[in-house]
Amino acid sequence: SNFVTPSFEMGVIMDGRDSLQQAIYWYERFISRIKTQKEAYANLSYAYFRLKEYDKSINTNKRALAAMPSAYEPTVNIAKTYHQMQQLDSAIVYYEKSYLLNQKDVNLVKVLYGLSKGQNDARRVQIYGLKLKELGVKDL
Repeated sequence: SNFVTPSFEMGVIMDGRDSLQQAIYWYERFISRIKTQKEAYANLSYAYFRLKEYDKSINTNKRALAAMPSAYEPTVNIAKTYHQMQQLDSAIVYYEKSYLLNQKDVNLVKVLYGLSKGQNDARRVQIYGLKLKELGVKDL
């Protein structure tokens, strides 16, 4: 059938039951037909993330970016996955790409500020510290 919405809904149901492999099957089936649904990619990526299949999570988000190049969520999800993997240089690259897409995300700027401090990057600490103050964060 060309009616694919049930595939997404089955993925959500299986995801809710922690049947992640089945959820992955349904999300992939949905995405094979509808390539520009951010929520499907996000759910699929997160299922892989919870299974600690980080490379597949990153790949899913890169597929989302190929379909929707200016999407914020896949970019920040790649950053979070690299962060979880302790690949901080890669995490920073993707957090900064995310920042270029959404400079008003206070939590994102806080993460960039914290990572910059941890890496003793005075230039970035200053940049993100000023941005946090601009966004109304007083205690750094």
